[in-house]
Amino acid sequence: MKLNVVVLLSGLSVCLSGQSDPKQNENYRIICPKSRVEATVGEDVTLDCYFNPQQDVTKELFEWKFNKKERALVYRSRNFSTVDQAEKFRNRASLGSNGSLTEGKIPLIITNVREADQGTYSCSGGRERKSCKIQLIIELPKEPADKKEVVQFPSTTPKSTDPPKNNMLTIAGLAVGIPTVLIAAASAAILWHYCRKTNTTPAQNDTALTERLTSGGEPMPSGSQTPPSPERTGTAERRRVKKTMKKPETPRLEDMENTTDCSN
Repeated sequence: MKLNVVVLLSGLSVCLSGQSDPKQNENYRIICPKSRVEATVGEDVTLDCYFNPQQDVTKELFEWKFNKKERALVYRSRNFSTVDQAEKFRNRASLGSNGSLTEGKIPLIITNVREADQGTYSCSGGRERKSCKIQLIIELPKEPADKKEVVQFPSTTPKSTDPPKNNMLTIAGLAVGIPTVLIAAASAAILWHYCRKTNTTPAQNDTALTERLTSGGEPMPSGSQTPPSPERTGTAERRRVKKTMKKPETPRLEDMENTTDCSN
């Protein structure tokens, strides 16, 4: 009987010794491979962090903090909590594609990084809340090398208040064109009135005037459209010549007497 009790106690001690020590998990470490990471505005950046030795952390609590204040990523009760996550990291920060909770790999990925994301990120987890830190540096996009910066200085030349050249040309055209049109219209009206009064066309009036000046005959009667005949023109010319010729004067009787006295 005593032998059986000893054997039973021995087997129980062996089983207890084969179980893991509750303090064994307290020897883990949290490791960040890089202490400094650089990224450019608009890019996606990954901050690596893992447990060492490798272990399953699906039942553990771990988190990423930004500048020791804002939570970028929180995992508890086997779920990622968006309630505890800072507003600026929602829909932008999550577990990296190379992460594995069963292996203790908990990288943080931030998409479309901004200048405000620059700072210190700490990864912590486990019962002892051990942690490591990474400094994230954000750079502005670099301009192409062939692009030269052009500095524009404010113009010191006073702005001209003169109207545009096109407007000046338009005004000048109107100033010349309107009087010309008015003069042409007035001339046409006068000519039309004259033609209507004489009942002739302008061409006929010009022809009659030319013939009167060249022939020297009598003026055509108003309203006549045919020039005077050659016979009428010759008769008028003869009358004009007769008027200009003077008849010889007949010597008076007194003059004759005076002439006789002088001869004596």
